[in-house]
Amino acid sequence: MHLYVHIPFCHRICPYCAFFKHTPASTDMKLFIRALAREAEARAAALSTRRGGEASTLYFGGGTPSMLSDTHLGNLMESLDRLIPVDSLDEFSFEANPATFTEKKVRFWRSLGMNRVSLGVQSLDARILRLLGREHTPEQASAPWTCSTTPECPTSTWTLCSPFRGKASPSGKIR
Repeated sequence: MHLYVHIPFCHRICPYCAFFKHTPASTDMKLFIRALAREAEARAAALSTRRGGEASTLYFGGGTPSMLSDTHLGNLMESLDRLIPVDSLDEFSFEANPATFTEKKVRFWRSLGMNRVSLGVQSLDARILRLLGREHTPEQASAPWTCSTTPECPTSTWTLCSPFRGKASPSGKIR
């Protein structure tokens, strides 16, 4: 069984993104994490019975799961680990924004059992990144690869996608 946990929060909303998301603003993140844990508990028995087995993958997507604080993510994982033993998973993946990707965060994620990170790079062209409303730079997108030589670093993948055809002109417009 493969499980997906949607973390619907982003620091800012990219104009091309069609996923359900919003900025946290006045959202009480502690209450959100508790509600997510309760939802997982309510569905755990039914899912394992209906699907005939234990989870093999856990994927945190969004939004921007990497914007969760260590405290909030730790609390959520403590609840989930009781239902889905993380050490028994084949893969535990986490979407991250290059702007908020740090080695400190990676070390914490690894301590929780995460073994794959998916970076939402979108482009390595600064003009296209600005046009897309992305908050990271090409340099920030490349930084995680320096981490990949350390044992703490999980397997990394990049999402390189563009919602349009063509190239950015020097003015930043697409032609």
